[in-house]
Amino acid sequence: MVMKLPCVATGVGSVRDYVKHGETDLIAKASIEDEDSKLLSLLEDEEDRKTMGERAKAWVQENCDMKRNMEKIASIIKS
Repeated sequence: MVMKLPCVATGVGSVRDYVKHGETDLIAKASIEDEDSKLLSLLEDEEDRKTMGERAKAWVQENCDMKRNMEKIASIIKS
């Protein structure tokens, strides 16, 4: 995501906390056919792939900054 490349993931575990279907990445059903379909859609649509990649990088920069996250945690602990 930080490399401006959208990914195709299955919606297991905490994936949905990080992968925003259709916005930053694609979430596929747990089947080869659906995963293939999602991968092909990214390969065939360069504009969509680039747009999602840009959004994915922006999301990572906004939500995965260690210093910012530590400040949020410290603020919660202090309150």
